[in-house]
Amino acid sequence: GKTALMIAAMFNRVDIARLLLARGADPYAVDAAGISTLDAAAKMGAHDTVALLTSITEER
Repeated sequence: GKTALMIAAMFNRVDIARLLLARGADPYAVDAAGISTLDAAAKMGAHDTVALLTSITEER
């Protein structure tokens, strides 16, 4: 299944994504098909959450 962060990211809800990340959501989680949160957001054209997730992965 998809995590709450994946769903927020897919619908470009940066506000919700930031909240979930602040509460410990795993930005590196993958769903049952092996799709990452970043990939799911990109596939949906959610540019703002892609930028947020990209900035997080660059910090790693």
